[in-house]
Amino acid sequence: MSILRARVIVAGEPTVGKTSLVNQVIKGTFNHNYMMTQGCEYNIKEMPIEGKSYQRVELHLIDIAGQNIFKEITFELLGKANLIMLVYDVTNPDTFHLLRQWLEGIKQQNQGRQLIGVVVANKIDLENRIAVGPQDGHAFAKSIGFEFFEVSTLQGKNIEEPFQCLAEMFHQRYLDRIGALQHM
Repeated sequence: MSILRARVIVAGEPTVGKTSLVNQVIKGTFNHNYMMTQGCEYNIKEMPIEGKSYQRVELHLIDIAGQNIFKEITFELLGKANLIMLVYDVTNPDTFHLLRQWLEGIKQQNQGRQLIGVVVANKIDLENRIAVGPQDGHAFAKSIGFEFFEVSTLQGKNIEEPFQCLAEMFHQRYLDRIGALQHM
């Protein structure tokens, strides 16, 4: 069995649900007691590649703290990214508008790398409080060449999809590189 390994930076402002999203995909649980991430949390999630029973992608998830007091610490962790997951809270427009800053910080630490990833709109279960519509999230994701997903970590809704997309993106990039090498 062949395994590809990808370093995924999970970034966004405090309280958007980055850790909850990672915990849902890793453990299938939601912790109702908010615990601020200090520095970063590291997890691994294996994702099978559809139609490729012999191949899987191991996503090494680097869940970055969103608080300013940790910015200097986490800045160092943003390098060597293969994939990016930008997360925002649909009830808080500031978390959406600051995604571009997160992306720029990651790009600065990964100069010369072509970065691909996903934008994840979290907390869609709070329907009465939505302040950032899906059309805005989709437009932003498209403008930076990323895919867009809506999730609810509380309900466990659509949790696997962004991670599966990242795995497939990485797998496709691998196939493209192999193809390019064979044509040299």
